[in-house]
Amino acid sequence: MAALTEGRPTPILKTKAPNRSRSFPIAAGVKCISGGIACLNASGYVQPGTTATGLKTVGVFSETVDNTDGSNGDLRAEVEDCGAYGFDSGTSGDLIDFADIGAVAYVIDDQTVGLTNGGSTRSEAGRIYDVKDGQVFIEFED
Repeated sequence: MAALTEGRPTPILKTKAPNRSRSFPIAAGVKCISGGIACLNASGYVQPGTTATGLKTVGVFSETVDNTDGSNGDLRAEVEDCGAYGFDSGTSGDLIDFADIGAVAYVIDDQTVGLTNGGSTRSEAGRIYDVKDGQVFIEFED
């Protein structure tokens, strides 16, 4: 899959705590898209998930916020982290199936997760909670 260009309805399977969301300052030069994987970079600013090391996945963007022309922290984005959210699976060696439930998944882009760390080029997304209806459901670590 390619990174998101517009918001997506991200399916959710369960809820740890109802209506749990947090607001984070956005990294410079990025657009956070509703339904996409949200990660904190090494400086603590939120950005869309991408193939990179050192990111901490914190949830799913609940809104689209465009900070492409802004500096670090100029805008903030709401992030939901209260359940297991569905994303696309990588392909070939990164294909995730039912037998992989409980394993760690890795961020490929803001709507795709894979089974491997891509030769140490990817950050952890979270634990694989379920695989169904063509989606890999990831539970974010607290």
